[in-house]
Amino acid sequence: MIQYRDIVSLDLLILGILNQKDYYVYEMYTFIDEKSDGKLNIKEGVLYASIYKLLNDNYISKREEIINGRVRVYYHLEPKGKKFFNELKQNFESGAEAIRKIIYKGGENG
Repeated sequence: MIQYRDIVSLDLLILGILNQKDYYVYEMYTFIDEKSDGKLNIKEGVLYASIYKLLNDNYISKREEIINGRVRVYYHLEPKGKKFFNELKQNFESGAEAIRKIIYKGGENG
C-alpha cells in the first residue's frame, strides 16, 4: 500500500534534482521555482531540513567549493539515494494513477 506522504514528497523533488547533477541549496530553490512556474513555494529552510535528513540517511553527500572567496556546499546523489529516488518515483507514479482513477470517475475524463 502506498502512503500519501510517499506520493507528495520533498525528498522526491530533491533527489530528482540531484539525479540530474550536483546542486547547492539556492540553485535547487530557484530550479523548483522556475520549473514549477512559481506554483511550488518551498522555503529554503524547509529544503535544508530535508537535505540534512537525506545526508543523515546517506542518500546524498556534500562537498565544499570556494567560489569568489565564499564556501559553497554542493550536494550529490549517492547510489543508495538513487535507489531510494527510484522507489519514491514509482510510488509517486502509482499513487498519482490511483488518485486520477478516483477523481476522474474510475479513470475516465469527465
